[in-house]
Amino acid sequence: MSLDHGLPLINSMVVAVSALVLLLAGRAATRHAGEFRLLWSLGLALGLLVLFIRSAEWSILLGMGRLPSSHNLFGIYFVLTGLHAILMAGNLAVSGWILVSGPALTRVDPARQRERVDGAILHWLMLVVVWFLIWIGFFA
Repeated sequence: MSLDHGLPLINSMVVAVSALVLLLAGRAATRHAGEFRLLWSLGLALGLLVLFIRSAEWSILLGMGRLPSSHNLFGIYFVLTGLHAILMAGNLAVSGWILVSGPALTRVDPARQRERVDGAILHWLMLVVVWFLIWIGFFA
């Protein structure tokens, strides 16, 4: 019973790069608006790519007959990665809101904008750690 088909490793690399990009965006959050918007947008795009790769991965597994009901391993994997994907989608929605509303808030209350950015980054980093724990548990 194997889950490995290459996409989880690619997804792991994209997740790691997205974390680095968001950390760099966080450094520019209240000092360099243009750099922040560029890096934050890139981080969002990488997050969407992670979800796209995840959906392709699920499609491959389901196409191979590896249904959640066919084996406990697959059931646990689909539940864990599904919950992870839901949390990622929520973070991406919040991050999108930060991108849209950020410039106005930065002018009015830069400390509050900084807290929002830091909270989103912290949540994303937690998701990165969870993904690597899932990856180690199933693929290492």
